[in-house]
Amino acid sequence: MTQENLHVDVNRLSVGISPHVREPGDVSRIMWTVVLALIPIGVGALFLFGWYAGLVALTCVVSCVVSEAVWQMLVKKPVTVADGSAVITGLLLAYILPPNAPLFVAIVSSVFSIVIAKQLFGGLGFNIWNPALAGRAFVQIAYPAIITPATWPRVTGVGFNRILQDVRNFPKPGMSAEGFDAVSVATPLNPDALATFAPDPSGAFHPMYPSLKSLFIGNIPGCIGETSALLIILGGLFLIYKGYVNWKVPAVYLGMLFVFAFFVPSWKVPGSGAFGGLPAYGASIDAPGRFFFPLYQLFSGGVMLGAFFMATDMVTTPVTSRGQVIFALGCALITGAIRILGRGFPEGCCYSILLMNTATPIIDRYTRPVKYGAVKK
Repeated sequence: MTQENLHVDVNRLSVGISPHVREPGDVSRIMWTVVLALIPIGVGALFLFGWYAGLVALTCVVSCVVSEAVWQMLVKKPVTVADGSAVITGLLLAYILPPNAPLFVAIVSSVFSIVIAKQLFGGLGFNIWNPALAGRAFVQIAYPAIITPATWPRVTGVGFNRILQDVRNFPKPGMSAEGFDAVSVATPLNPDALATFAPDPSGAFHPMYPSLKSLFIGNIPGCIGETSALLIILGGLFLIYKGYVNWKVPAVYLGMLFVFAFFVPSWKVPGSGAFGGLPAYGASIDAPGRFFFPLYQLFSGGVMLGAFFMATDMVTTPVTSRGQVIFALGCALITGAIRILGRGFPEGCCYSILLMNTATPIIDRYTRPVKYGAVKK
């Protein structure tokens, strides 16, 4: 190679800020990849809860997209709905709503998520809280009886015949299970309301908890997209494989919650049963041993969805790997404290992530790496 081959025309060089080596992915590609990972969860929800759950999800997505487009046009900003971020918000919001939620609740929560929690802060990249969780928290306060009902619908999906058989085997006096089109039961995190199904020898009814297999597959009542741990994990692993999710976040979140749930129940929280937060029921709790309760906590409620898809949000979570681990630890501890130590409020994932979103700027400040060659203060 001659010197002439090494000649560079300096006038053609451009100087820009770091990073100078970039990946081919952009915001739009990342967002639509996340949408792809979320679709199987929605398909599973349709199979479990029926067509109305799909209508709730569609309403959330359309409301989020329209809210973002209208707001950006009103404030004379470029309309960016094509990047897929509003679609993600709509899907995640729908997945944490009950499958029988009225459509007006889906619309109200979607508008709040996009306009209040996202656009008023400057849009994508500037919002403090996860928009979907903020929308869920808002309607939780505005419509508590709708968002956390005493009983949840099961609509001719997986396991419907099994539940129907349970009702036929253990009916309450004067109750007939014949001709049922659907069965309303409690979510696994609200076990007191499951007393319909399992009588003891005295005739009193006690909670009957679903098996870990049912929890893992999704054969349980709950919000639209939180029931099947299997589908959520598969979607999360896909995003980890693509490099869009740091595997440490869900691993630390779930691992720390398991440890918390393993040790705290031994304290026998006042007012609870043999295991903190759950009434004692020998056939379902004591027989499987100590590991049932912590695994029960992992596979029920919104923990799996939160760990893989919300605690890993690129905008509202810390930037550094060390900061993300701290974030996940905080989420796990707050979730465990609300679920197990708190009385009368079974779920805690939503508020734990929102609280840690608030702490993200502080975590980023104290976990940012020291520049090479600089003196660490």
